[in-house]
Amino acid sequence: MSSDATASLCLVDYYKHFKSLFGALASLVTLLPLGALLGQNSYVFPPLGGEAIERSAILMTVIFSLCTTLFVYFAKNTFESNSGGPRKRTLAILLLAAVISFAIYVMLHTVFVRDIRIPAKNQVVAVSVGRHRNPKNPKEYAQMSDEDMLRDAGPEEDSIRRLFTTESVLVARLLLYVSYGVTIMLVVAFGSFVVLFSAVDNCKSAKRPS
Repeated sequence: MSSDATASLCLVDYYKHFKSLFGALASLVTLLPLGALLGQNSYVFPPLGGEAIERSAILMTVIFSLCTTLFVYFAKNTFESNSGGPRKRTLAILLLAAVISFAIYVMLHTVFVRDIRIPAKNQVVAVSVGRHRNPKNPKEYAQMSDEDMLRDAGPEEDSIRRLFTTESVLVARLLLYVSYGVTIMLVVAFGSFVVLFSAVDNCKSAKRPS
């Protein structure tokens, strides 16, 4: 790919190429966190301890994803975007990193997220908990699972902060959010680079004399 073709690719043309399969993938993943606003799903967005915190975190994640698409565009002269090896290496590294990050997120979700069924409301509430329980908990809680303990005390944030140490709850939620956010941005970067390569190729073809 020639440097002239790369330099002549404007931001508007780059975003026009998002009308493609991988562009749609990047766009869908960018907007995925907003799906949590329509209904609670702890995989679509992890529970972080309250509606206000989660709304702010969702907004930040979407902004970071949009910034990722811009980063890919402005890095077009830094990354080797030639056909063949450099392109494949860039995409392979991003894909591998996304898979690893997603696996870490699923593992952390299994460790820190609990689904608490509330029979009175016929509802299941997903909450995130800490790794360490408060040593001042009632003795009867020692033999209970996290789910049973939260069903008894209630799945509210005050109960979680009382039953688990504050530090472990904060660390758990930070790890959940970071692994989730990194996964989202890596997938968006992967789709954006595919779009960039396609856009530059089209720009290069348009500049060839007929």
